[in-house]
Amino acid sequence: MRITSHTPRLGTQSPEIRALISAAIASPTVAFPDRSKEQVKTGVPQGLSISNILAEIYLTEFDRWASSLADVSYFRYVDDILILTKSEPEALFRQVNARLWDQYRLKTHELGKIGKSFVGPVTEKFHFLGYEFNHRKASVKVESIRRVEASIAKILTTYKYRCASARAEPNLFRQAHLLTKARKICLWRLNLRVTGCIFDGVRKGWVFYFSQIDDEALSQLHHLDKTLNVLARRFGLQLEASETKSFVRVFHEAKRGNEAQVYIPNFDTTSLAYKRDLLEMYGMDHVAIMTEVQIDRAFRRKIRRETSELEEDIQGGSRG
Repeated sequence: MRITSHTPRLGTQSPEIRALISAAIASPTVAFPDRSKEQVKTGVPQGLSISNILAEIYLTEFDRWASSLADVSYFRYVDDILILTKSEPEALFRQVNARLWDQYRLKTHELGKIGKSFVGPVTEKFHFLGYEFNHRKASVKVESIRRVEASIAKILTTYKYRCASARAEPNLFRQAHLLTKARKICLWRLNLRVTGCIFDGVRKGWVFYFSQIDDEALSQLHHLDKTLNVLARRFGLQLEASETKSFVRVFHEAKRGNEAQVYIPNFDTTSLAYKRDLLEMYGMDHVAIMTEVQIDRAFRRKIRRETSELEEDIQGGSRG
């Protein structure tokens, strides 16, 4: 769904709030600003952190209208909409499409485009939010599997180059230290990719997002466990079974919802010693003389950076 220029329907007339929202949606989210490019005045920047909040503000009235339609079950996540109906679907699509444009200046994709707007019987295979639904069973969409596999390969590529750099060190003691450090960092990042974590009271990670798959789809997680080990060997990382976490076990732990479990890291309850060890592993200077507050602040910065990468593994999951 493409968002076009239109004044949002806000429940408040506060000029301060309107100015804040206008500033947010006008700010580019690219890594490196390019002043030579003309400022985009239509829609919101890609990757905007408050896009889901803006969608809730803007589409609340539409949600009420769509949910009140006869013979309709309506679901929306930001700009992805799923409607189940017993009536004629193409006529309903035209009705919804007209409402979105007339009242909100929102333009949907044309019918028939793969992964965009389409209609069909619920018994046929379809995708929504990164899930694949087929014969009333939910599994992970293939593209979502490929995304997390690419994420694992990226970590291992970084490990490969760290090792190459370490082996160029002429001092053998220093070389051994750097190789050990590279391995520890790689293992920690790989395991975090598998388990996800709890941070700021929120469950983050790929398995948490796809924890609603049916048991019949667990073969996909077994496949990922095998893939991780195959990729590790390919990049020269020999793994012991006890060193790596399992997608399958994380799935079962996530389903249990047991807050007392220790398999999935909870960074809200992490000990000071763990925080200090992690910062030292990454080579931060003067950790030994840092105060508890300084250690906690540096640790949270590091975890925030890592969890933002976890979110990248499921970005695009809501596309198609």
